[in-house]
Amino acid sequence: MFLHTSKPGFRSWVAIWILSVLLLWEGIAWILHSFMSPQQAASRLPYLHEVLRALFLYSGTLIEQGAVTFGNAAIGFMGGTVLGLLLALLMSVAVWVERTLSPYVISSQMVPVIGLAPIVYGIIHNAEWARIVMAAYVTFFPIIIHTLKGLKSAAPEHLELMRSCGASLPARYIKCLLPSALQVCFPV
Repeated sequence: MFLHTSKPGFRSWVAIWILSVLLLWEGIAWILHSFMSPQQAASRLPYLHEVLRALFLYSGTLIEQGAVTFGNAAIGFMGGTVLGLLLALLMSVAVWVERTLSPYVISSQMVPVIGLAPIVYGIIHNAEWARIVMAAYVTFFPIIIHTLKGLKSAAPEHLELMRSCGASLPARYIKCLLPSALQVCFPV
């Protein structure tokens, strides 16, 4: 489905390209193995057939550990998303909260993730929870910035119409502000 084009030879070109990359991989691995010790060469670029054999032998472990990693990332993503949405909503309701928290939110991104990860692990002492916290940290900033931008991008005439009709604050958020925030967070 993905490779459907109007050109009849497109699939054959893709197959030739993939085969060329695989042969190049094997060739470079062979060159490394002829000039280095087997351990050094395998750590640099192992043979493709060895990678496929290990993938087949340890597929159960790889799937299990991949599921754990994906689960940690999903939990961290959800946590960062919820925290970012709540803080963006709070910052849009009260201007003084936005003025107070914005410098901290922006300065939180000045610390590199690779430098923060050992500190988080040193505080938590649990590798799984440290990964979840780091995933939430990475997710938090874009969510809060884009949601706040979207909440501020609502059409003024729509907000004025809702105020003139006597809509409550929750109704204004649900019917006008949150849909405009979704358009900024998820551009179509």
